[in-house]
Amino acid sequence: MALKICLDPGHGRYDNKSPNKPEYVEGAQMFYLAQKLKAELEKRGFEVLITRQKIDENPFLADRGAMAGKNSCCMFLSLHSNSPAHKIAEDGSKYYEESVTGTVVYYSMTRPENKDLGDRLGNAVAELMGHYFRGSKTKEYPNRPGVDYYGVIRNAAQSGCSCAFIIEHGFHTHVADAEFLLKEENQQKIAELEAGIIADYFGVVPGESKEPEEISVGSLVKIIDGATWWDGKNVPAWVRESTWYVESMNRTTGRYVINKSEDGRHAIMSPINVKYLVLAYPPKDEETPAQDPISETLVPDAEITITIRRYGEAYQIVEREKLAEFFK
Repeated sequence: MALKICLDPGHGRYDNKSPNKPEYVEGAQMFYLAQKLKAELEKRGFEVLITRQKIDENPFLADRGAMAGKNSCCMFLSLHSNSPAHKIAEDGSKYYEESVTGTVVYYSMTRPENKDLGDRLGNAVAELMGHYFRGSKTKEYPNRPGVDYYGVIRNAAQSGCSCAFIIEHGFHTHVADAEFLLKEENQQKIAELEAGIIADYFGVVPGESKEPEEISVGSLVKIIDGATWWDGKNVPAWVRESTWYVESMNRTTGRYVINKSEDGRHAIMSPINVKYLVLAYPPKDEETPAQDPISETLVPDAEITITIRRYGEAYQIVEREKLAEFFK
């Protein structure tokens, strides 16, 4: 079954026009980018849902995020471009600093292990767009400790999606960033880049079917003796004695995350090197088809040779009278 990803083109069609490049509107350009990213992810074997089926749609933030968990998506990705806080000119008008640029990624406070994927996406997009990466960050809701500020991330995580992000593709207040995002060929480059990174992270290779014994997202695994966590700390015995579901994986680095135990009693969300994991229930070898107990063959001189196979061993009986003795 294909892994599912939920894409969220931020805002609505006419929301967030660039003050310095009026042709650019965040809500429209992110919708166009989402279509290209959807196509690239589907090429790589993912099933893709989009929160805005039509460009004029503008669902509630809670509904956007919850769509991921309701559909058992392995990832929620909200596409945006950024703007700095406005400033007030001497005449009282608002304005934005044109020099502010860079890509930033936000992820859920409840999923610190997602920073790795956020860094990979953010660094790659920043390099492609020709500016710098501002970092993968979390943002806390004011006066609500431990609660994500951004509604789409909060609701995606609360709905059960373990990998929720917002990507701010540069600043649409920055002329060069806005010009870059307005070009269809550049949006295609972003789509190919992000789809490739996501496919690599989840271990999905285009055109390659997984071998039955391969550990992947959703596999039940055991941890071998002597294993250490990704940070080098020893894995406790009680963890090694349990069976765990793989939550996410990065085939390139070997960093896999295990979360829920098979019995449903624990959820630990812990990264570990795949070399310490084995399938809890490896596939059984195909049984050798049962052989006929007796096969008869006529030899050239017409003498009948009877071969009896039992438990994989072969016995040849040449003389018929010995058959009775054999079966006693």
